[in-house]
Amino acid sequence: DEILLATTTELEVEDMTLSGYSVQPFAGASGGEYVSLSGTQGSASTVIAGMSAGTYDVTLDFFDENDGDAGIKLYLNDEPVDGWLADRDYGSDVVSAQTKTLRRIRRVNLQTGDVLEITGGTDGNEPCPLDRVRIAASPEIGPKASMTWDTDGSLTSLILNDTEQLAVTGQEAVDFRVFDGYSVDTLERDVADIRGSVVELSDTDRGYVRTIFRIDEYDHHVTIRLIGLEGVPKGDDSLNIRMEIPYLTSLQYQKLDSHADATTVGGDTLRIDWPYLSTRGAVPGGFVAVYGRGTAAQNQAAIDEINAIHGGLPYFLADPIVRADAMEGAAYSGTLEGTAADSDSDQLVFTRLSGPDWLNVATN
Repeated sequence: DEILLATTTELEVEDMTLSGYSVQPFAGASGGEYVSLSGTQGSASTVIAGMSAGTYDVTLDFFDENDGDAGIKLYLNDEPVDGWLADRDYGSDVVSAQTKTLRRIRRVNLQTGDVLEITGGTDGNEPCPLDRVRIAASPEIGPKASMTWDTDGSLTSLILNDTEQLAVTGQEAVDFRVFDGYSVDTLERDVADIRGSVVELSDTDRGYVRTIFRIDEYDHHVTIRLIGLEGVPKGDDSLNIRMEIPYLTSLQYQKLDSHADATTVGGDTLRIDWPYLSTRGAVPGGFVAVYGRGTAAQNQAAIDEINAIHGGLPYFLADPIVRADAMEGAAYSGTLEGTAADSDSDQLVFTRLSGPDWLNVATN
């Protein structure tokens, strides 16, 4: 099937060339139908025709049930463009208006003859239901924030708040790490294939191991997401990927899913880890937003932008959170009230992940 594209177009996934997907009726779907996996994996593809080369935003409407974390990937001419897990909980395990959501993939270079393909994989009882593709020309004015990579796998620039944030440019920022039970063997990612927003990294020692990131730039923040991983043996949890970004003043971060760990080290380095890679399947996940600490207005603008674009996730209002000192042998109590917020006004639940045994944190 072909997409005839001018500036904006919509395409029902059920009208694309399907493999492993079957068409299902649902009045709440675009066109009254959607597609659902018949087995464990499938794809929907089309050839783009009748359009001028340009930069477009591609939006996929799909359903995200809470009975699994289905994996979805978008390919352009067999190269990965984006990938994610349908892992949000919208309170239902069926296709419905409640579970309908979307993913917008920004600034994709498209032209006549390109092959656009969506692949899906089941998880749990979620059959990766897809609904519609929308394609529109990207805004002519690009984002203000930027992250720039070189072909040797190094970071050369990180602009946030109109200011260069990198303390060291040209530094190899990403390592592939193998833990043998006693020590960690580190392999630097020293080769980069850069395709628009996609940065594919490998190393000269073991070139068959590829780690593929998507970098999206906005006005007040950038996001880093691991969208692909190839050449890693399955069932080996000793493997992980680490990215370290040396900064000049202060970088702030917000984790946007549970598949990556982030922290600041030594007051001058942002460290992001993607652990347990081999058990995550085709879409490892791991999604982190990064913004620069600036004025109160700049910080709030970044937080508002992150939550407006990425789904209203809860966030802490300060990092670190400073409370009264604790004295050994003395009773201690305090509150976290007012330290976190949620743009959707959902109920917040606190959990202690680490700390002394005597410190208990109530969920409310």
